[in-house]
Amino acid sequence: MKTDNGLIQNLLRNSFMQKLLTTFSLCFLSLIIQAQIPSYQWLKSLSGLNDDVARGVCLDSMSNIYITGSFSGTTTLGGQTLTSNGATDIFIAKLNANGNLVWAKSFGSVSLDYAFDIDCESGGDFFITGGFRQTMTLMPNITITSTGGLDLFTAKFNTNGDCLWAKTATGLTSDYGNEIVVGDNNNICVVGNTNGQLIFGRPSN
Repeated sequence: MKTDNGLIQNLLRNSFMQKLLTTFSLCFLSLIIQAQIPSYQWLKSLSGLNDDVARGVCLDSMSNIYITGSFSGTTTLGGQTLTSNGATDIFIAKLNANGNLVWAKSFGSVSLDYAFDIDCESGGDFFITGGFRQTMTLMPNITITSTGGLDLFTAKFNTNGDCLWAKTATGLTSDYGNEIVVGDNNNICVVGNTNGQLIFGRPSN
């Protein structure tokens, strides 16, 4: 039977080996990719005068593409213009398999809000996670409020970009979700950061 220290050391060794193998694989793939000339089927951009960042992308079963990220001021995607409420807001967008914009939406508080990842479930709905400050309205009837600095949030949307629900994990320091994965039976797993105590499961108002 392993002690806790032995278990931790074993996990660290396994983690190191996984990272080493991953690094080797990426370097190997990089050499292969560099030897080939890239060929694009299509290329789209998000354009504005400030920082516009796409941080997550996923595909549904119909090859529709969902994107999330953050922007400041005014930005344009596929001919549609979005304007932020505060310093930095969150955007979500849907493109069809040909890269044509289906819809784009934005939401945020009067402060700094970020979306860091997105994933799709089998039925076509999708989830995002990130961090927000103050009070953020995702739908007229769905509002979340932070209790400290930056708080973690997770939200579910349907294929039309309408928010179905939002949950938060709140603390007194900076907390946010980095990655989200949809697993079996559409259960979700969120990985994030915190510098203190977190309270999970507070629903939207």
